Amino acid sequence: YTLADACANPKNRELVVKSKTLSCVMRAVCTDDVAPKVLSAGLALVEIVVSHRDPAHVAHVCRDSAFLARCLSQCDTYIQSPTLNLEGAQATAHGCSILQTIASGSMEDRPPVVDTAVMKLVDPVQRLLHLCSALVARSVVDERLLTSLLMQSTVGALANLAQHPDLRLAFAARPPGIDGAARSGFVCRCLIDLLRIPIECSLEWATVCGSALAALCNACLEQPPVLDALRQSDAVGVLLDALMRDTHVLTEVVAVRAAALLARMAQDKAAMEAMSDVSVLAKLVAVWAAEGASDGVQDGLIRVIAAALETPKHIVAFVSGSGLEAAARVYRAALGANGGKGPLPRASALGNLGSALIVVAGPTQAKLQDRLLAAGLPDLLVQVLQRAPDGPVRKNTAVALARMARHPPCRELLKAGRGMEILMSLGKSMV
Repeated sequence: YTLADACANPKNRELVVKSKTLSCVMRAVCTDDVAPKVLSAGLALVEIVVSHRDPAHVAHVCRDSAFLARCLSQCDTYIQSPTLNLEGAQATAHGCSILQTIASGSMEDRPPVVDTAVMKLVDPVQRLLHLCSALVARSVVDERLLTSLLMQSTVGALANLAQHPDLRLAFAARPPGIDGAARSGFVCRCLIDLLRIPIECSLEWATVCGSALAALCNACLEQPPVLDALRQSDAVGVLLDALMRDTHVLTEVVAVRAAALLARMAQDKAAMEAMSDVSVLAKLVAVWAAEGASDGVQDGLIRVIAAALETPKHIVAFVSGSGLEAAARVYRAALGANGGKGPLPRASALGNLGSALIVVAGPTQAKLQDRLLAAGLPDLLVQVLQRAPDGPVRKNTAVALARMARHPPCRELLKAGRGMEILMSLGKSMV
């Protein structure tokens, strides 16, 4: 541990690697009869060396496949231990932290040997998910496990492993039974179920939940089986319940990632059908339209809402949930950004919002038109058209405005300004 502390200094880290001290420590860690304290201290030393993400140092560690296998096997050892021993937890946390670092895709000048080492790991996703489940089960005895460094590094490692396309499908696996046969449910459910746990908010817990959602967002990218596993694990309901709770500033990252995961799940037909239920849509709109909802949460949810708007009942749910007023706030914020000059921010969200308004502006009910006018949307859409470049934002905004112009009150308002002139200049193809 003294040597590990000394490695906070860059010169000492370089000396430890070049003098082959690090290699000796890694070999010692891999011996069968290594003492628990030596194991924990050795893993702590390697963790500190790789945590600074020096490509040469990380590559040095990744060339020792036996050492990385030892880091992963420590997870199995801890799960099988009958007691909650501190040294075992510390050693496992150090090992998971090492795996988290080498699996990270954000390392600059990432040596090829690192990715090769990650892909040589044996069932890393399943084993880390098993460890996560075991920690949740053991938290009944000691709740501190939920926010421990061990849980944080375990879930963080899963988030980084899910960045590797070849490892994503493992999140859709089913857990093995005692006889080796697959059981019902999916191994990824333990990450979703973290959001169900009633625990006081803290920075550590936000880190755990945020990493869990990052892992699932990464894992379901272009992976229909993972999307299906999430749907069958009731991810839609759990994520919505989490978003509807009162959130503290520390949970903002969790809320944004929950919204992003719902947006990813909209790619799954069955999940989208569930989110198109009027009662579910009403909840989505309530979260999206809430005063103080962050840009990140709104940007994720409007994609889902736009895809769910299909019938008059859906439109009623959107309008009655203050969707029009929230839309006006989003447009005003975008138009006022950067001093009202330059490109409009949040282009993806504005494009999806325009798509939603195309559907909403279709019906001819007088009350709905009054709400559109009261929210100031026709004028705001004209301003967006004046600044938006060619693309989805401009096209969807023009179509939504053209639909509003079919109704006399909106049409008269547009004639009073330059709305009709701008629409006509865009050509009939946009209308």
